[in-house]
Amino acid sequence: MLPHHSRITKYLFAAFVLIVLVYAYFEARNILYGPQIVLESTEAITVHDELIEIRGTVKNVVEITLTGRPLFIDDTGLFTERLLLVEGLNRFIFEARDKFDNTDRKVLQVIYQPTEDIQRNFRETDTIQEPLEDN
Repeated sequence: MLPHHSRITKYLFAAFVLIVLVYAYFEARNILYGPQIVLESTEAITVHDELIEIRGTVKNVVEITLTGRPLFIDDTGLFTERLLLVEGLNRFIFEARDKFDNTDRKVLQVIYQPTEDIQRNFRETDTIQEPLEDN
């Protein structure tokens, strides 16, 4: 004959199984979620200054690159990068890798439109004021 199990024993066993499952999830969360890149803006942005500062955070990352160039992150996962823009569309590709070789990729598009004053200064310096002399 099978031994009689009380309700308390069943509840304790169910609680034990639940605790084991929660612990397994806690330990496996880095594998499940992989590397994560969080940027301040994921939409295409338009700026009027040619120097831009890009900030973001990463989680579960061993290495992060910006268009193939490594970025430095601090202990909290924060990174800051200052970049010069060319006129028009600028695309920045962030790629992160974790210790299990999982990857995450984010693309940031920045449109640089110089103000009218800057464009006018470029036009004034580009024009030749004196005619060329013939030899």
